[in-house]
Amino acid sequence: MTSKFIDVPGGIFTSLNAQLCFVLFAAVAIGCAPDGRRDRGGDDPQAEDEIVEAPPATAVTVPNAAEDEPAFEAPAEKEPEEEAPEVEEPEETVPDEEPEPPAPLVCESGFHGPACDDALPLASQAPGPADGAIGQALSLTLSWAGGDPDGTDVTFEVYLGTEPAGAKKIATVEGTDGGELIVEDLQSRTDYVWRVSTVDAGGGRTDGPWWQLTTGTISPCPDMPLVQDDDGNSYNTILIEGRCWMAESLRVGKMLLNSQKPTNDGVVEKWCPNDSVADCETYGALYTWHEATQGTPKTQPLVSKPQGLCPSGWHVANKSEWEALTAAYDNDELFEGGVSDFAILPGGYRSKYGEFEWSGEIATVWTGTYKTSTAGFAYSFSKKPGANGASSWSMGTGMSVRCIQDNQ
Repeated sequence: MTSKFIDVPGGIFTSLNAQLCFVLFAAVAIGCAPDGRRDRGGDDPQAEDEIVEAPPATAVTVPNAAEDEPAFEAPAEKEPEEEAPEVEEPEETVPDEEPEPPAPLVCESGFHGPACDDALPLASQAPGPADGAIGQALSLTLSWAGGDPDGTDVTFEVYLGTEPAGAKKIATVEGTDGGELIVEDLQSRTDYVWRVSTVDAGGGRTDGPWWQLTTGTISPCPDMPLVQDDDGNSYNTILIEGRCWMAESLRVGKMLLNSQKPTNDGVVEKWCPNDSVADCETYGALYTWHEATQGTPKTQPLVSKPQGLCPSGWHVANKSEWEALTAAYDNDELFEGGVSDFAILPGGYRSKYGEFEWSGEIATVWTGTYKTSTAGFAYSFSKKPGANGASSWSMGTGMSVRCIQDNQ
C-alpha cells in the first residue's frame, strides 16, 4: 500500500496557521510507518504486520494566508511629523531717524535773536553802595544803572548772598535805565556780594559784575538819626552795643592856626589837622582836654560824664564807656570805619609843643576821665602794633572828641 503524505502547500508557516499545520503533520507521521503499516508499538515476532489500508486522506485546507487572511504587513514607517513652521518674530521697527536740526545761529558779540539783530542789554554799573563799601547799615538801598541800547523796558534781576556760588535772586525790578531796591534784615558784621542781571523782552540776558559790601553792627539811633552842635553842624548817629553814639568826631568851634594857643575867653576854640579846613571836615577838630570837657580836674569827679562841647543830652564819652566799646570790638573794627561804621578816622594829634603828628595814620580821642591834674585819658587807634588802647596824655595835647548820649 502506498503511503500518503499530507502535502502542505506553500510551505508557509505563519502565526497560528503555521502552528496548526505543524501539529497535523506530526500526528499523521506518528500513526503511519514508512511502508504504510501501523506501528504496534513493540518487536513481537509473532505479530504479523497487518496492512491496513489507510482511508482516503482527508484534505486539510490550510487557509492561504495570501488569499483568506490579510497578509501580514510590517507596520508602515511612520512618516516624520512635520515640524511646526518657525514663527518668525516681527522685525523691530526702527523709526526713521529725524534729521538733525540745523546748527543754531551764532550771533556776533552783543547781539541775539533769530536774525541776530537784537542788541543785548547793557551790563549794570554804578553800584550804590560803592563796590567794597564797609560798615553798611542792616537795612539799606541798593541802586544801579543799566538798561537796553534800544531804550526799551527791561527786567533787572537782583542777586544777593555771602558768596557768588550761593547767591539767590531776591527781587526783580522793572525799568529802563537802572533801578533801586530796599534790602532789610541783613546780618551784622557780614560780607555780602550782589549783582544785577538785565533781561530784555526778547530773552537777551547780560549778567553784571559782582559787587561787595560789608555790614556793620549799627543803624541810626531811634528817632535821632542826626544830632546838631551849637554851630549847627550835623552829625550822624549810630546805635552800637545798645548805646547811641555820634558816628563822627566834633567840629564845633573857632579855628585856630597851629601857631596859636586857645584862651580862656568863653569862646570854643579848635585846631584843624594840618591847618586844613577840609581835614577838619574829614577827620574832625582837635581840642585840649580842658576845652573838650569845659572844666578842670577840680570841678570834675574822677569818673565823670561832662557834657563839655557836646549837645544837650550828650556828654564826652568817659573811660569806662570806651572800655566797654573796645571790649566788644577790636581795633580793626573801629578804626577807619572797620565793619562797625563807627568811623574813627586818623586825624593824628597836635602835640603840646605845637606840632601836628601822625595825621592820616593814628586817631587819638579824649575821654571825659582824667588821671592827674595835668593828664587825661585818651584812646588811640591805628594800624601800628602797640599804638592802640588807653593811655594818659598831657591835657594840653590837641585830640579828637566823641560824644555819647546820656543814659535814659
